[in-house]
Amino acid sequence: MLPVAISREARRDIGDTILIRARPWAGSMDEVAFLGRLYDLDELPSYDTRFKGAARDIWQHRVNNPEDWEDDWVFHDARFNRPRWGRREPARLHQRDVASARAPRRWRGDSGAR
Repeated sequence: MLPVAISREARRDIGDTILIRARPWAGSMDEVAFLGRLYDLDELPSYDTRFKGAARDIWQHRVNNPEDWEDDWVFHDARFNRPRWGRREPARLHQRDVASARAPRRWRGDSGAR
């Protein structure tokens, strides 16, 4: 299957939709694990000089000190700048989001079918 071309406006709208939902953008996963499935967080820079990569930076400021960054920080962070997302980024984010949301049901043996 060929990748579907998603316009810049559609990518922006997908990000906006994720922002206004009533649940966390990382679903049931922690943010570091969720983003780590999409990006090599050790290769992305840290904004905190104590850390070499984004993984520890995110953990420090979202897990250890969650009041440091707003809940929607990822949509405004230049490392994950959504206007520069490639054509596959929204689909990858959505796929991981859906998988994350459904994972607990699968672990309990529930198929999730209604």
